[in-house]
Amino acid sequence: MGTFFNAVVFLSIVVAAATTTIIEDDKKRGIRGRQQTLMDPKNVEQKPNNRELEAKPTELKLKPTYGIEIFDEDLPMDLASLQQLRYVTFGSSHTWGSGIEREEGFSRYKAFPYLLSPDVDNMALRAHDIGYPALCAESMLGDKIYDVAVILEMRIKPWNPNDSTHILGRRLRERFPDIIIVYVNHIYPQALYFQGEQDLTGMTSLNDWEKQHAQGLTKSDPLYLEKMKEYSATKKRILKMVYDKGAFTEKTQKILGENTFFIDLYSASGNDGLRYMELFGNYTCLDNHHPCHVGHRKYADAIQRVVQKVINKTPTVTATQRSATSNVAPWKPEDKCESWFDPHGLNTMDINVPSKGFQFNCFEPRVKCSLELVSDDNTSIGSITIDNPNNTEQYLAITFMAASAGHPSIRYPKVKVETIDSSGKVLMEKIADTTKVWVRYGHNVHIAKLLTLGKIPPGKTTIQFTYLDSNQAIPFRLVSYLITEQKAVFRGVSPEDP
Repeated sequence: MGTFFNAVVFLSIVVAAATTTIIEDDKKRGIRGRQQTLMDPKNVEQKPNNRELEAKPTELKLKPTYGIEIFDEDLPMDLASLQQLRYVTFGSSHTWGSGIEREEGFSRYKAFPYLLSPDVDNMALRAHDIGYPALCAESMLGDKIYDVAVILEMRIKPWNPNDSTHILGRRLRERFPDIIIVYVNHIYPQALYFQGEQDLTGMTSLNDWEKQHAQGLTKSDPLYLEKMKEYSATKKRILKMVYDKGAFTEKTQKILGENTFFIDLYSASGNDGLRYMELFGNYTCLDNHHPCHVGHRKYADAIQRVVQKVINKTPTVTATQRSATSNVAPWKPEDKCESWFDPHGLNTMDINVPSKGFQFNCFEPRVKCSLELVSDDNTSIGSITIDNPNNTEQYLAITFMAASAGHPSIRYPKVKVETIDSSGKVLMEKIADTTKVWVRYGHNVHIAKLLTLGKIPPGKTTIQFTYLDSNQAIPFRLVSYLITEQKAVFRGVSPEDP
């Protein structure tokens, strides 16, 4: 393993500005091409050393709960042993490190996964929910072996056995029976809303409240919180939180068994949104959404303490011995997925599926990528041909870029999507609606959206795309395809039917 921090400690809520060197923008690194399985860890670019990150002792002593356990902030930490463990992390832009780079001038490699270990395999996908890794864990991880898996799910929701948050944990437990699974509940201000005290109607998102009552202020300004309290008192409106995690943690822990943990740094605020803002508002960036470097430090410290508890149960077993005796089972269910979204670790310009009318291209300053439907023969039609390697029918789905209908700058064209078997028979026809997405808490989104395409037979299947909108400035962008034994269902920011 690479070098690690000399110490991992909590930061104070008010942290002195740290001057760091921002890593070169991804597009300046000369990253090229694509890989067979998403983000093959052996190809991920070199991550900078985090040793220089500043840290200050916390002024706020909290006792958040981890499932049914109480956090022990005085637990002695053996960082030398912790850094030898093999970590894999899952999540979206929060786990990827968005926000701290854009707003704070920190490299995204100061995000919590890299604070756990500089050799972590961070499988986070921006603009996605946890559904893709839940369905495509085998394609993402391959034959890699891990000691600790961390799942940062922004909204630990009420219990649902088909929830992708639970499915990912179940697949990891079946593959790695001894792995330590840590769920982290990330609560962000953008998900809070004001509601009437009596009738519980008239929801007002925090973003909308800011526009009307706190223009020019940031949540780090004491006047911001005072205005929030004044509004709540005079208008008889409660700032509420939208989280209900009790049943999820209880039932998931029962199914996944020992070494399954749930971190909730925010338990001290209960369901009181004002108390949350007072204690934890500055854990997120100014966008009220992504963790700032303070929040990432908190998550890393909490995760390490949970892992330390497990290590302490078998003090005679070293981290090296633990890794050498890893218990690994076959992937169940199997999957075959390919994504063109994240360019990190891509090593070839080739598209690993036969295609017509598509070209690989990257977009946005942070370099998100896709196959763009360019219709080089002016037919407005393109296609890719995929292979189901199994001897039985499998479920097929695709993801594509979509944006809210009210998005100020992005509007994608709609396309007709057809699946065609090797004999030329059309199996299914659907419309990829690129404007029908969930508007989250009054905030327009630009995300990868799921479309299920039924079952496909063994062997080759062609997916054909036909433009329904003409003269669009932005092309249709295909992000991935998923061949899975179970039907693809995303729950979170990319539902098929909002």
